[in-house]
Amino acid sequence: MSVRAQWPMIGKLIDWLKPNDYERDLAFLEKARGEEMERLRAHVRGRPEDLRWLVGREPGSTELLCHMLDVTGIDEDKVPPKTMRELERTCAGCTAKLHCADEIGHGRAVQSFKDYCPNATTLQNLQR
Repeated sequence: MSVRAQWPMIGKLIDWLKPNDYERDLAFLEKARGEEMERLRAHVRGRPEDLRWLVGREPGSTELLCHMLDVTGIDEDKVPPKTMRELERTCAGCTAKLHCADEIGHGRAVQSFKDYCPNATTLQNLQR
């Protein structure tokens, strides 16, 4: 019996986190030059190397962050753009994505995110 058949939730998590647009994004980034690269760099407030690092991270960060904002009662539209970029950047580099997805999927994230989420302090400040 396959892992997906035995534990369907694990299969869903794998599908959710698997690369979907990574190759396309990396190719776009490699071709970006001049104004386009500057616009991207300004958006993330980093160097071209930072952009490559962000693209190279595991996918699923944006979805996890959106779900985390939702379960913690934070309106994404009210998060200041600079803060949102920092949340996204931190989430992209997080090593607890599977744990995070599991906690969200089982409805425990609102109680437990403080224990594993590198964005916990910012999320708690936004909840106030």
